Amino acid sequence: MRVELLYADGDPAAMPARQNLVEVLTEDAFETPIQMIAVGSDDDAALLDMRGSPTIRIDGQDIDPAWDGPVSRDARDYGSGPVPDKPLIRRAVERARGWGHGRRSECRARQAFLKGRVRGGRLPGTSPCLPTNGRAPRASADT
Repeated sequence: MRVELLYADGDPAAMPARQNLVEVLTEDAFETPIQMIAVGSDDDAALLDMRGSPTIRIDGQDIDPAWDGPVSRDARDYGSGPVPDKPLIRRAVERARGWGHGRRSECRARQAFLKGRVRGGRLPGTSPCLPTNGRAPRASADT
């Protein structure tokens, strides 16, 4: 998974956006590097198709697919302010991984299954939302 955070030089929202991004990736057990891209000019913003600062893209897709703002280094409004919130970032990560909206219920089902069989509800050394083989769950065709 390729994760990019584009931001205008001096944008105070860049580091809080990065923090939210890191927290979501950590919660979902991804050790993915974040490519921080400082955009210093409007020409660079146009070249990179930056749609406000900060812009987060996962596998080349903006985290907010409905956003149709102009190419710009100006502050971006995510509805809750200039910093994208964790649920928005999480949905983008889930889309990129192919989990769709069923991921959380799949995770809960796995936790319930393990709770009946394993003391404490999960296997030692595993994430409660990942199969024991360490791979992320795949969305099934019937969900």
